[in-house]
Amino acid sequence: MSFFPNAINAQYGDEKKTSTDKRWELGKVMVLPDGRMFRYGRASALNVVGNLYQQTLNSAEWDEIAVEAAAAIGATAVSITNGTAAIAADDFADGFLNVEDDAGEGRVYKISSNLAIAASAVGTINLYPNDPIQIALTTVTTVTLFRNPGVAVLIHQGPPTAALYGVAAAAIAASSYGWYQFKGPCSVLTSATDPILGKIAMASDTVDGAIETFTATGDDEEIVGTAMEAVATGEYALVNLNMA
Repeated sequence: MSFFPNAINAQYGDEKKTSTDKRWELGKVMVLPDGRMFRYGRASALNVVGNLYQQTLNSAEWDEIAVEAAAAIGATAVSITNGTAAIAADDFADGFLNVEDDAGEGRVYKISSNLAIAASAVGTINLYPNDPIQIALTTVTTVTLFRNPGVAVLIHQGPPTAALYGVAAAAIAASSYGWYQFKGPCSVLTSATDPILGKIAMASDTVDGAIETFTATGDDEEIVGTAMEAVATGEYALVNLNMA
């Protein structure tokens, strides 16, 4: 493999490789010669090839939490008052600190690390040195701590309970690392609403890990792509993925 500025240029078959150790940054994009695109992630449980997966779930206890002490422009450490869910060391490594309200709002920062923080306790979130605070935060500022979307990838629920991550390109053991396709032709599990050739394929609202065809205005599940063939229920259809 060779590096491009924002993606890995890979060869056919690289998308099927898995490992027990982390070899790339979570969310790293890989592109095959034919343009198919994948992102790197860690499986929460055994991931089945051809199934649709969603990103890491985040606790509501880490939403709209208070900044405990003012953080000046240029600061790379933010002191917060935790909610009622304890935070383990580096739970948010490579995740995001989103400034939701008041001073500094509308900006997102990349988290490098964090120490363990007990429930309702004060703790520190460390940012990457080259991504410091741009607008000073005050004690009325509220932030959301968001784990990296690829740190605990899990089967998409029917309907999904988080944004989609991609389709597993191989069987990925629990807590192991691998690739999830999100662009280009891909074999995907189908639900009872069989995909119709040329129609929009979306996340199934009844079958975990599967897709269905858009059939009514009321369908509001996340779009996966366009069906390239029609197959029987429970089979795997070729779908031209076009996920965000």
